[in-house]
Amino acid sequence: DCSATKMAWSLGLKVSLLASPLAQPFGRRTLAGVWRRFLRWSQLRRESFPILYGVEYLQTPAIPAVLAAYAANGSAIPPSVAVLALLSFWYGVELALAKAVGWPCPPLMIPAFFVRDVMALAIWPTALVKRGYFWRGQSISGINQTR
Repeated sequence: DCSATKMAWSLGLKVSLLASPLAQPFGRRTLAGVWRRFLRWSQLRRESFPILYGVEYLQTPAIPAVLAAYAANGSAIPPSVAVLALLSFWYGVELALAKAVGWPCPPLMIPAFFVRDVMALAIWPTALVKRGYFWRGQSISGINQTR
């Protein structure tokens, strides 16, 4: 997607998004498989859009949760309650958006969001330094061929 976008831009063409997302039936995955996929996509985003990748860490609730705990410290609200309230709001909005576009929302969706965000905290710096990956048994070393 990133390479196609850059190629279109280099030709002076505009890139448009679909009105609604396409279904992506992934099926069951192991945690290691999920990790490899997230890491691969993170590396591709880092190479394709480095400036955006620099601020990608902000898309998790980690920094807002730390700020909520800090803001609540010394107030009548315990920091743990402030963090829980922030996470409830954060994931509630994400769940509402998923429902609004018709995505399946099984009961484990909220814990899955949390696991994804915890993984993202480890994947972001890993993708920042790791070069190359395996995809479908093939070693890929020169990630960005369009620069």
